[in-house]
Amino acid sequence: MATELFPTSIMLGSVKVTGSWDVLITQLGTAGKETRHLRSAFPTRDIRPSFSWLSGIEIALIWQFYQARKGPFEAFHFIDPLLLDWYAEYVGLGDAAEDTFDLPSLSTVEATLIIYVDALPKAGGGVDYTFSPGSGENGADQIVFTAPPVAGAVITADFTGKHRFLVRFKDRTMTREWLSVACYNSEFGFQEVLPE
Repeated sequence: MATELFPTSIMLGSVKVTGSWDVLITQLGTAGKETRHLRSAFPTRDIRPSFSWLSGIEIALIWQFYQARKGPFEAFHFIDPLLLDWYAEYVGLGDAAEDTFDLPSLSTVEATLIIYVDALPKAGGGVDYTFSPGSGENGADQIVFTAPPVAGAVITADFTGKHRFLVRFKDRTMTREWLSVACYNSEFGFQEVLPE
């Protein structure tokens, strides 16, 4: 089943992205010395779009999209409209069979793209992979490896581009009236969902 895309016809002012790492910090059994355990390899992010002005039609479109997703139940893609630099972004896991992967970006500047497999950089231009712009789900750029990455290999990327986040709505409950105010006050937002 295809992942829905947040309506790109809605004009965004800017997007505030706040990262959060799942770190367990404890002093138990260590004579007061702090120990830290990283419980996730990638951050989850709070994403708050800023809208300079929304028409009644755009508010209705967001409201309908929220209802169709059943609030925070169904994940969807949201595209940051700005070309920005991103580092160590999760692309996928190798399974020794799949050779094609969607990047978490659109309009990727190919010259900035660095693909890593288990933290080792790979050569583009058909040596280790080829770059295929706009050919993935919801217009994502893709890479096609010359040989599928081994099972369990972690694929990440550095790039300049428009980030395509997999997100869900943050709020379980929402009124149409609150939505129109929240969009202007930057209280409206999404929670990133890490791919499985």
